[in-house]
This record gives sequence, C-alpha cells and structure tokens, in this order.
Amino acid sequence: MEPLQIKELILKELPTLIQQDSSLREWVLTIGRTQFAEQTATESRFDQMMRIIFLPPYSLSNAIKHK
Repeated sequence: MEPLQIKELILKELPTLIQQDSSLREWVLTIGRTQFAEQTATESRFDQMMRIIFLPPYSLSNAIKHK
C-alpha cells in the first residue's frame, strides 16, 4: 500500500474508529497534545498580543515590562 493510500484510508476510517474505541481516541489526543498548545494557553497568548497591539504607544513599554 502506498503512503497516499494509507493517508486516505486513515482519513476515511479514523472518525468512526475514535467514536467506537475510547483507548484509540485517547491515544490520538495524546499525540495532539504533544504537538499543539492547549486552548487556554493559546487564548491567553492571543489575548496578551491583542492587548499589546491595541495599547496606546506610551503604554507599550509598561505592558512589556509587566508581562
């Protein structure tokens, strides 16, 4: 089986398999956790960047110091 065929098969079958098998679902989630930040960490960083972007220029140095 070629890599592209394997990928297509995984994409086709994985949604059903993770619904039916909780250990497989947890394994997939564990892989994802090692590659991506959790939602709360991502939201926190996003909120911090937005505050810095929209602060008046004179407040920027204070925001960086108090980060």
